[in-house]
Parts: sequence; C-alpha cells; structure tokens
Amino acid sequence: MAEWFTVLVPVTLFGKTVFAAWVIDYILAFLFGIAFQYFTIKPMKGLSAKDGLREALKADTLSLTPWQAGI
Repeated sequence: MAEWFTVLVPVTLFGKTVFAAWVIDYILAFLFGIAFQYFTIKPMKGLSAKDGLREALKADTLSLTPWQAGI
C-alpha cells in the first residue's frame, strides 16, 4: 500500500522516495499489527478494551520496531 501511495503522491524523505516509503510501511504495519494483536489478545485473555489495546501496543512495538530497525 505504501509503495502505491508513494507512486500516486510523490513524497520524499532526505531526498529519497524509498525512505518515505519505509516510514509509511512502518506506520501501516504498526496499525495493522495492533489491530490483529488486539483482536487476538483481548478475547483470549478476557481483557477490557483499554487493557487489550495496551497489550496489543506492547506486543506489536516489541516485535515490529526491532525488526524494522534491523532492515
């Protein structure tokens, strides 16, 4: 999705389109990841909406951020 966005709306970061695409990729992956984590963790643990969101944020931040930094 991010790559098509950068084709339709040319954005750059530090003069490069690829860096902007990476940032957009990270944001989209983070949002989709939180949604998937939330709808898995909340019912499995029987948490409230706030606690489920907190747990989803922790899980996705701890998995996605180091992976993206490694790339």
